[in-house]
Amino acid sequence: MKRLLPMLLLVFAVGVEAETINYSGSGIYVGQVSSGTPNGQGSMTWTDGAKYVGDWKDGETHGQGRLTLADGRKYVGEFKGGQPWQGTLYDKLGNVTER
Repeated sequence: MKRLLPMLLLVFAVGVEAETINYSGSGIYVGQVSSGTPNGQGSMTWTDGAKYVGDWKDGETHGQGRLTLADGRKYVGEFKGGQPWQGTLYDKLGNVTER
């Protein structure tokens, strides 16, 4: 037991490191990466000002996330295969426009 606690603390201290991928002319991804591709938690900021924060799978938005468009509209919810799936769309003032 005395050895187990320090080992567990070491595992949690190391954690998962974020990597940065610069997509030339498109945007910047910061987050978990597997085989050079976004996988896990991360964020992408596009050159037009849009930003996604959430889950990634095989380089696509997949799972829970938040997409904020450059004009201030937001989609919060689930993504599948790079597309919004089930969630809520808000206008730039925060009013619900679609569920």
